[in-house]
Amino acid sequence: MEILSCHVVKEVVMFLINSLMIAGLGKLFQECMEENMIFRRYFLLLTYLWIKNWRKKDRWKRKLLSPLGLCVYCHSVWLGIIYYLYRFGFNVEIVLFLGMIYIWLILLNKIK
Repeated sequence: MEILSCHVVKEVVMFLINSLMIAGLGKLFQECMEENMIFRRYFLLLTYLWIKNWRKKDRWKRKLLSPLGLCVYCHSVWLGIIYYLYRFGFNVEIVLFLGMIYIWLILLNKIK
C-alpha cells in the first residue's frame, strides 16, 4: 500500500513540476520578445502580420498569430499540448495539465 501511495505522490509532483516548466518556458519566451531582447524581431513580425491582415477576408489569419507568440496563454497551451503528447501520450489528464499551466502562468504574472 505504501509503494502505491509513494508512486502516486511522485506522479503528482512530476505533474506539477512539468506544468511549471512549460509555464516558465512560455513566460520566458514572452519576456524575450520585450524591447532589446533576442526575440524582439519575431514579435515585430507577428505584430506586422496582425496589422497587415486587417481586411475582413484576411482576419482568419490573425487567429494563428496568438498561438505563435502574441498571447502568452495561447502559446503556453500549445507548448503544453506538444510536450504532454510527446512525454505522456494522449489521455484525459492533458486537460488537467493545461489547467495547471494556466494557474502557474497566473501565479508567475502576479510575481512579476
